[in-house]
Amino acid sequence: MLTMKILLLLCMSSCFTAKKSPYDKSEGVLVLTDKNYDVAVAEFDYLLVYFYAPWCGHCKALGPEFVKAGQMLKEKDSVIKLGKVDGTEETELLDKHSVTGYPALKLYRKGQLVPYTGGRMAPEMVAWLEKKIGPPSKVL
Repeated sequence: MLTMKILLLLCMSSCFTAKKSPYDKSEGVLVLTDKNYDVAVAEFDYLLVYFYAPWCGHCKALGPEFVKAGQMLKEKDSVIKLGKVDGTEETELLDKHSVTGYPALKLYRKGQLVPYTGGRMAPEMVAWLEKKIGPPSKVL
């Protein structure tokens, strides 16, 4: 009986000491806020951030494609992470990152901002991202 109590206490203490991730996830995509945005940019070598508004028609079209892109990247065991920011909730992030319209996509490569010039469909996003994080091309 004493062994059982000790085991139970150890199990409970490990639950309380386990490190909680600073990120919530929605459909496999990191939910970024003013509290964790800079942490995510610093933590992940490659992070594509999607700024959106729930009422925006273009965002409603892009959102499912963004989730699909995340699923495609996960299936490939990619190091690229996807995050999203609800601009109606995180207005200070919009100002800080010069977001003037929705939807907006921003890629951070090792903390440096790279302008997003890819497509709006999942396969196009994934292809563009893989090209941007790949090794530099060599002159033959």
